[in-house]
Amino acid sequence: MDKQELIKLLDFANQRVRHHHDALWKEETHYTWLVYILAAGVIYIFFISGVCWPLKAGIAVLLSMIGICVCLVGYSVVRKEGRYFHEALQIRNRLNCALGLDKRIKIEPDFNEMLIPNKDTEIKDWNDVESEANKCLRQLLKGIFRPNSTKPTPMGIRDYFQITLLLPILLFVAMIILSIIKVCITC
Repeated sequence: MDKQELIKLLDFANQRVRHHHDALWKEETHYTWLVYILAAGVIYIFFISGVCWPLKAGIAVLLSMIGICVCLVGYSVVRKEGRYFHEALQIRNRLNCALGLDKRIKIEPDFNEMLIPNKDTEIKDWNDVESEANKCLRQLLKGIFRPNSTKPTPMGIRDYFQITLLLPILLFVAMIILSIIKVCITC
């Protein structure tokens, strides 16, 4: 391939990185909003007066089940899009290297700062790209309490969004249990 074709591919790769970055942000925000609106609705139902507990419990259980489903779907979608994002980064990195942009090109001769830092042009095996795109659940939970202890990389913003999609499941399960207990006590 000649340099012009590589430059066109690099432009396309940069567009693809931007696309996946934007998609991640939209998915993270929309799923998070929906989950927390459902959670607020479940909590609100518990404080409505003038409605019998069996009806409140039925609505709370239904909204909680929907909330759990939304959490799990959102978590899966963010993880899959994160993998696509990392694959797009790797394609861009490979094109940067093919064009020689991974060399020590300095922004200005007076500064000792590289145009593209080495960590941003790292070439990885495709299996490593896929496996490093997302942390396992154990690493995510560990990262809540010790953010810099997760290997190979510390917790990132996408990791915290994954946690914000998983934690409400505990709230929804608690609301289901509370609803059942309250109905059993009142009936």
